[in-house]
Amino acid sequence: MFGGLRSLGRCASNSPLGALQSLTNGARRSPRDHPATPRTPPRPRTNKASNPTLATIAGLPELGQTLGPACSSIFVRTATKKQGGSSNNGRDSKPKFLGIKKYSGEYVIPGNIIARQRGTKWHCGVNCGIGVDHTVYSLISGRVHFTDAKNPHKPGKKVINVVPHEQWPDILAAAQARNSAKRAKQRVAHA
Repeated sequence: MFGGLRSLGRCASNSPLGALQSLTNGARRSPRDHPATPRTPPRPRTNKASNPTLATIAGLPELGQTLGPACSSIFVRTATKKQGGSSNNGRDSKPKFLGIKKYSGEYVIPGNIIARQRGTKWHCGVNCGIGVDHTVYSLISGRVHFTDAKNPHKPGKKVINVVPHEQWPDILAAAQARNSAKRAKQRVAHA
């Protein structure tokens, strides 16, 4: 959880921490360190029996007795974070918002986009224009009307037309009559 710990054992001869520990454990300083001041005797250690700690009550040895006065142990935390792998995924394209924008019978004005597409899924009919990206748009104001393509080599292709308002009731009645005749013919074929 916390990464690896590595112990670095250092002795008083090559470590500032060891030198400090050796000074606090009663090592004598040389007279060259402070030539102007007289050397004082080391301070006597306090009696541990008069000041009992948990280590002495439990009968455990003290830290100075186990490691010795001139050696210290330093723990260094090493980096153990595992590197994440790379992935070939993680990309996506923007949505293109293709499809029919105005359905059959809806009112359009000149310049309204009726369908956005890749290729010609819907062909441009009467009073419609087609852009360089195959967008079908209206050239006049009127109603949208979808018809089947008359070309027998392209079955299932639809043609988008824009019918002026004056002609819309006649076109709608003819389309409904044509669709009801087609449904009656399919019922006879299935029966």
